[in-house]
Formats: sequence, structure tokens, C-alpha cells
Amino acid sequence: MTPLNLGLTLRNSCVVGLSAGVCSLLRLPEGLFLVLAAFMTLDDSLGKGQIAGRERFLGTLCGSVACLLILGLGQWHGLPAAVLAMTLARVLGLSLGLGSGFIVGGHVVAASVAHHTSEWLSYVLYRTAETLFGVLIGVVAARQLIPVRASNQLEEQLRHWNENLANLLLAPEINPLSLQASREQRDNLLDLLRFAREELPPSSRGKQRQQSWGEILFHGEALWGFLRDLEPLLEPAQQHSKELAQCCFQLRSSCGKSLLISWEPNNSNDRAKAFQIQGQSQQKLQQQIQWLEGYLQDQDRYSLNLLALLVQRSRQINAHTTALDQEIQTLKIEMLKTV
Repeated sequence: MTPLNLGLTLRNSCVVGLSAGVCSLLRLPEGLFLVLAAFMTLDDSLGKGQIAGRERFLGTLCGSVACLLILGLGQWHGLPAAVLAMTLARVLGLSLGLGSGFIVGGHVVAASVAHHTSEWLSYVLYRTAETLFGVLIGVVAARQLIPVRASNQLEEQLRHWNENLANLLLAPEINPLSLQASREQRDNLLDLLRFAREELPPSSRGKQRQQSWGEILFHGEALWGFLRDLEPLLEPAQQHSKELAQCCFQLRSSCGKSLLISWEPNNSNDRAKAFQIQGQSQQKLQQQIQWLEGYLQDQDRYSLNLLALLVQRSRQINAHTTALDQEIQTLKIEMLKTV
């Protein structure tokens, strides 16, 4: 267990234990739900905990509204009331975009109909209020005691993912296993992106940071796709034109070096040199294409399409690497503003 995980475990245990002690001391009728809400909100990152807390409170609210409409206004009881109220809670939950919170609403309805038939109103009000207080306790504790931000985790993992992409660009041969590992990294980043967005304020700076995350993921995924397309082309291209294949590799390699430098601090001089080399590699590729124009006229269509696809993918890699560098620099500026 890492020191961070140990600290989070101790934090969660203390907050949940103190919440349970206060509920017992005050003899709150439905204090268990305050403790459960606080526990659900104390997740391994602020964004993930906030989503879990919101889902739980809104789900509870949906169940409460369903009970007020069916049991209160409609005066329904028994099994028909349970079926109608659970259906209504599910519909309300889906309309609010809840992923799993509607399940909690079903629990509220079931408990109200099955165990609190005569006192359902007080049960619903207590449970809703204490769930809200539990969520607030969890959010405050997570922000003040060992705060772990999914946004910081996302940016660190974005850097590692880009470094892996750069190493793929630098390699003379593209390893399919490395490509698969890079794709799995990208899938994990998309999962983390949802929690990171939850932590940002709805300001222009927050929107700019979100946009940079999305653009980095977009251009990185485009690079991954072009590398996947190149993998089966490299060996046949060597057989048809070693000079052209070498020029494409030099351009791809210079893109990888530029991408590695992009994340380094105070890298303006190194970036300028890297992009100068990248531009020279692109010029060499263009010269090689012009030299091969007459040669390709006498080749079969397969050779022509193969080499044309190799050149196209190499140019697209160059374009997306340049765009990716620009987005990385924008994100680095936003990260400095929040320090």
C-alpha cells in the first residue's frame, strides 16, 4: 500500500467513524444514510467522489418525489404503489441523466412502502435531508483533507501517453503490442477525463483547460491511428523504395523527438531546433517524392498506392504532431496559472 492510499484510508475511516458517532450521539432517526452518503463521496479523487455524491442525492430525491406523488397525492398503497413509484423514480432518474442513482431512488420507494407505510413522509424527509448532509460532509472532507485531483492525474497520464507515442514514432519498426498498450492507455484517459471535468469551475479558464485535454486526446488518437496504418506498410515499402521509406522514417523520428521535447519545461530553444529538423525532414521527403515521380510511372498500381499511402500517413503524422505541440504548450500555460 502506498503512503497516499494509506492516508486516504485513514482519512475515510476517521470521517465515516466521526459521522457515525455524531449520528449515534444525536440519535438521528435515519443517521445510517448520512454515513453512507459521506462514505460514497469519499472516493479516490475529488471528481469521482462528487459524481458519486450527486448521483446518490439526486437518486434519493427522485425516490422521495415519487413517494410524494404516489403515496401522498395519489393515496396508493401496497404493490401497485410500489410498482408505480419505482417506475416513476426510474423515469425521473433517467431524465436527469443518472448513471446508477435511480437504484437509490428504488430503495427509497421500497423502504417507504414495505417498512414505513404509516410514517413514510417522515422517513422520506429524514432520509433526503441526511443524505444531503452526508454528501456535503464528504465533499468538504475530500477537499480539505488529502485532496486528490483527477485533473492532475489526467495531465500526468496524458504526458506518459504522449511519451509512449513518441517512442513509437522513434522506433524503426512499430511493435503491435506497444500499439495495443497505447490504445489501453487512451481508454483509461477517457474514463479519467469524466472525473477531471467535474473538478473544474465553469469559467473561461476551466473551459480552456477542458478544450486542451480534448484536443490532446484527439491529436494523440489520430497519431495512434496513423501508426497503426503504417505498421503493415513499412516492410513492403522498404522493398519498393528504400530511399523513400528512409525519408518517411526520418520525418516520423523527428516528430517523435519534437513530441518528447514538448512536455519539458523551459524548452523554447529545444523546440525550435526540433521543429527545424522536422521541417528539414519534410523537405527531404518532398524532394524524394519529386525524384520518384518519373520512376513511379513505370510501376504497378499496387506499388504506387503503397508508397502514396506511406507518404500520406507520414505527412499526417507531421501535421498532428505540430498541432499536438501547440495544445501541449497551451495546457502548460493553464497549469502554471493554477499553481
